[in-house]
Amino acid sequence: MTTTPDGTQTTPAERLDEIVQRYGPDTIVEWFSQRAALEIHAASKRVGDQMADAFVGGQ
Repeated sequence: MTTTPDGTQTTPAERLDEIVQRYGPDTIVEWFSQRAALEIHAASKRVGDQMADAFVGGQ
C-alpha cells in the first residue's frame, strides 16, 4: 500500500484514493477499500515500524 502500480512511493491514503479512482465509485473494490481502510492503515504502520526497527537494529 506504499507504492503505486508503477512503483512510485505513496501513502496508504493516496493509494486507496488511487484505487477508488481507477475502479470507480459504487464498485465492490471501492466498498471493500472503504470498509478495510482502518485495518489497511494500521497494517501499513505496523510494517513500517517493523522495517524501521529492523533498520535501526541492523546498524
